[in-house]
Amino acid sequence: MNAPTATVAIPPQAPPTRWPFAIAFALFGLGLAAAVAVSLTEQNLNLYRARFTIWLVMLLVTPAFCRYALGRRTDAQWRRWRWFWTFAGLAYFVHLYYGLRAFHFSLNDVYAKQGSLTATSNLIVSALWALDLVQIWLLGRNLPRWGRVLQFAAVVLVFISAFTATVIFKTGYIHNAGLVMTVIVAGCVVYGLLDCYSSRQPGKP
Repeated sequence: MNAPTATVAIPPQAPPTRWPFAIAFALFGLGLAAAVAVSLTEQNLNLYRARFTIWLVMLLVTPAFCRYALGRRTDAQWRRWRWFWTFAGLAYFVHLYYGLRAFHFSLNDVYAKQGSLTATSNLIVSALWALDLVQIWLLGRNLPRWGRVLQFAAVVLVFISAFTATVIFKTGYIHNAGLVMTVIVAGCVVYGLLDCYSSRQPGKP
């Protein structure tokens, strides 16, 4: 007679937490309201709203850069990254809108002021970021190979754009903020690479 088989109860998985969305949404909403409000003290509202919203982009995109560099092995980590990457993208498109509005939506004026290299690179970054946001919300976490390549290109180009726009071309507080972002992201990249190397060593789980 066979002995009865013991059944092992599998604990139910905890539902996804809403905290990543709540934090990213709160930072986006409060930061955008502050940028709009502070710009009221200036004569050129559109220009200064474009300048102030870049602070919001950096605030939101830095955690997204770090989460990408550290890895998104679990669903929770991936969702945290997606929320901050999404709201950082929305903040960037608000920044882009006010920047174009300051030039009366004339690409000719934008190219005349920024130069061909800067203006074209900004348009490419905008397109790649938008495409990546579309694919991560439509396709989810399991992207095809071309989607992962597109995402990597978007992340790298957004970082390069943020670095050059703040550290190289700016001075003062925004320059210092760009340096802080760079140091934080560089630390996350180094830690992520070391963790990846350690996990691939023989005998490691």
